[in-house]
Amino acid sequence: TGEYDAVIVGGGTAGSMAAAYLADKNYKILIIEKMQYLGGMHTSGMFAYYMGSTGGLYEDFDKNVKEMEG
Repeated sequence: TGEYDAVIVGGGTAGSMAAAYLADKNYKILIIEKMQYLGGMHTSGMFAYYMGSTGGLYEDFDKNVKEMEG
């Protein structure tokens, strides 16, 4: 439970980008996603998770995930 500035339903491409944009603006967000990963059909269709991939956006996601795990 908690209070959020935005709730995003679906962590696919559009939802993930919306979340990244809002998080960059320091909004407190909640993503509701039925899968165990972000990326939607693109990610599940590729049978791969982006963790460990190089590139600015991926590295930002990895950093945020590691901070939340700690």
